[in-house]
Amino acid sequence: MAAASQSLRNLVKQIPGAISAVRLLRRLAVPHERHIYRLKNDHQSGLLQHSPMTSRNRYPTLFQFVANDLADILAPNVLSFGCSTGEEVFTLVDYIPHGTITGIDINPHSIKRCQKALTADPRSHVTFKCAGSVRDELDDDYDAIFCLAVTRHPDLVAEQPDSCEHSLLFEKFDMLMQDFCRILKPGGLLVIWNSHFRFCDSSVAQGFSTVCHNTMPRQDLLYGSDNRRIDGVVYDEAIFRKHLSERIKI
Repeated sequence: MAAASQSLRNLVKQIPGAISAVRLLRRLAVPHERHIYRLKNDHQSGLLQHSPMTSRNRYPTLFQFVANDLADILAPNVLSFGCSTGEEVFTLVDYIPHGTITGIDINPHSIKRCQKALTADPRSHVTFKCAGSVRDELDDDYDAIFCLAVTRHPDLVAEQPDSCEHSLLFEKFDMLMQDFCRILKPGGLLVIWNSHFRFCDSSVAQGFSTVCHNTMPRQDLLYGSDNRRIDGVVYDEAIFRKHLSERIKI
């Protein structure tokens, strides 16, 4: 069966225009692909990550660190940005059962799946929103923000070009970090992992301290503020605490 599938793929590659036709069919037939295609062509959408791939409890070390830190807060407010189909949100419910957890994702198809899962397993302290940014969120509102495997792009992983400017701009990453800084409470935690950009390069990094390093898996495809690839660097900073005195308003 595998050999037959490979032979079919090889045959398709030899037919002029066949690959483009297959991609178009996927965009029309697969709901997620259809929505992502629309968002990609809307340059104002704020789309970052193109893949909905996710799973439960993907980053247990990071989840547990935040859960321990928030244990003594009566009702912590937690954000999962780029929550995809909701697995991360429901994982956070297990780690932080006393928290109020909001999942935000730009893909309406993903949010519909989140709402369906929430209907099947009602949680009064869980909310999902369809949005491409956090511009509508309140200042100093969240005790913790997760942004995991969001600020990355599959084309960069596949091709590893010298510049990321044709796929994902550092400017978008930095604007998102500014927004996170605005809505995060002083003393709150910002979790950034599996990203092509380093938080230390952002314009708000001086208002934070690194409190957790994640060593497995490490991030090794990195781009700087100039959108150029950074070679020979392994980056493991993952959780950052906003300074108590930091009240940056963007």
